[in-house]
Amino acid sequence: MKTGNFDIVVEANEELVNRAVGALFYKGFLDIRGSYGIPVEDVPASMSEFTKIDYMLKLKDGPTVDFIRRDNVGILISAEAIFNVLDGIELEFDVDFSIEASLVYDRNTNKLVIDLSKAKISDIDINDEYDLPVKVLNKFNEIIRKAIQENLTDKYTSIDVTPTLFSLDLPDMPPGDENKLTINMGTLKVLNNNVAAVCVNLLNYAGGNTASVVDFTEDKNLAVGITENAMHRVFDFWWDRTTNPKSITASDTYDVPYIDTFLNFIGGATKIATALATLGILETDFTTEDVWMEYGATVRFRKPDFDLKSGNILEVDGSLRVDVWATVKARVSISIEVDTSGFIPDDWTPWEDDVVLEKKTSVVTLLGLRLNDLGVTIDKAQGHVFLDNENRLMGDLEDIDLSIDLGNEWYTALPEYVLNVIIDFVEGLVESYMPPIVLSPALITEDVPGTGLAIEADIDVLDVFDDEVIVAAGIKVKGLPRNITPVPRYIANTNPEALEVHRSDCPWVEEMNEEHKTGYFILYDALKDGYNGCKYCLPKYHTR
Repeated sequence: MKTGNFDIVVEANEELVNRAVGALFYKGFLDIRGSYGIPVEDVPASMSEFTKIDYMLKLKDGPTVDFIRRDNVGILISAEAIFNVLDGIELEFDVDFSIEASLVYDRNTNKLVIDLSKAKISDIDINDEYDLPVKVLNKFNEIIRKAIQENLTDKYTSIDVTPTLFSLDLPDMPPGDENKLTINMGTLKVLNNNVAAVCVNLLNYAGGNTASVVDFTEDKNLAVGITENAMHRVFDFWWDRTTNPKSITASDTYDVPYIDTFLNFIGGATKIATALATLGILETDFTTEDVWMEYGATVRFRKPDFDLKSGNILEVDGSLRVDVWATVKARVSISIEVDTSGFIPDDWTPWEDDVVLEKKTSVVTLLGLRLNDLGVTIDKAQGHVFLDNENRLMGDLEDIDLSIDLGNEWYTALPEYVLNVIIDFVEGLVESYMPPIVLSPALITEDVPGTGLAIEADIDVLDVFDDEVIVAAGIKVKGLPRNITPVPRYIANTNPEALEVHRSDCPWVEEMNEEHKTGYFILYDALKDGYNGCKYCLPKYHTR
């Protein structure tokens, strides 16, 4: 088994982690500003400003992540550091450094996160174009290290790098934590230099071997495997608690063809005559216009069993209980006559003895049948596994065969083609109203909590094997396409204090925070949207 016999294994590749962390570039990650006081004794108050160093650190590029060992990652960062010293001298440096942190599975949120609480900052490399003394560079290095450490501790204790991997909620459940799935184990394993796996067990299951878990991402950003064993326990948990109806009552009407043949089968003429006998001494002549059957059933579902088969086949078997009923009725035209000759035989009288008093139409019941708590066996039910609109694995039945024995009374009372109508009706109820086969919770959500990012999951792998199912998807960050052509020629600053538009190569563009940048292909559109032209690169459009 690719999942190593764990209930659920979620595998994320380095590309997904890099996209999530890289997107932080546009969210103000590590945008640090502060002051550092140089400890100098006996400095006059008038000189105190010269002992203070103001600094600013901001990213130049999006961070990149590298899986380095077991459960650790290295975050490589390129930044720009600006120091204001001696109350007015500004020094700018390009700075490269790395942060080593732990990659962990957060059981409370079901996410893969980079834990920065114990991050180690190393390899700070300041690109010195000023030829400063080593002692000064070391001091700047110390300031940068301290500023980053405080920022990570105070603001970014962790970075969420995946969406919620799976939900604990199942459909059609009553409220309450007791009706949510429980996680009793979650562990992380970096499988290779490109893929990390989160191994999870549910509902008190204790199996699994991390040494047996293999990379099944197949070049996808995110892949999820769930065992058939887990699916059975999830379905059992759901069935015992769900509010989804487990019974259905319905009825229908069937117009009986071949009326004469049908009436002969059920002794209809006698039944009609008996029903009309209450007319007493009145003689009746009747014609049967039509015959129909009113029928219905109540189906009470029992929990079925299922079996996965390779090739995305789901076989289901089980049983259910049925109440079924049928009433046959006829509409007859009746001529009501009186014999005017009384006790004298009609052939002795010279006149027409029978006088029609009335003609009318009447509905009579020919027979009624009912059978309660009939056991019905599912001989064959076959379907497939699919993902619903919330990315839950579900079972869908496409072909159902039932064994329904209505007993001798029914087969004696009704011809087989009429009984088949009832049997087909019951099969249709089972196929249409059988509770869903819930195999998993939602496996991939479309947001990365804590980042303000939403993702787009392109799920294009659904492989069903005899003992597990693998789902895999390519992941994109919504609003951040992989590439764009053409590139916007103008960059506007959405900061309410600025609201200026610049040429893309304007030096002032580098001063903007990334979250305040928006691109325009046509200058007129930016001006129409209220942006003022930059004083330096677009002076003709600078109006305020």
